[in-house]
Amino acid sequence: MQNSFNMVVPNLESAAMTFYDRLFDLDRSLRRMFHGRPQQILGAVEELGRRHLTYGVRQEHYATVGAAVLWTLQTGLGDAFTLEVREAWTCAYLFLSSTMQQGGCQC
Repeated sequence: MQNSFNMVVPNLESAAMTFYDRLFDLDRSLRRMFHGRPQQILGAVEELGRRHLTYGVRQEHYATVGAAVLWTLQTGLGDAFTLEVREAWTCAYLFLSSTMQQGGCQC
């Protein structure tokens, strides 16, 4: 997961657009919940990453949290947690976690 995550980071915006396109293909009713594209939340998500850095969150924690999120969804949704749903949630988590890590980067 970490290696594939590192491959997504350079193409973050494209991956986010792909995620949202697929999400809305899967369920058009979700479109009304989103008033804009991901760029509108980037600042807030980066700030969240900076705050998490002060809590002691390290890069490797993001993979663990992602695995827990997907497990929780799979457990809660059961058969409704299809491959397509898993892929959509994975893309969303990768987008959010990579944006948070950019905000918390101490480069």
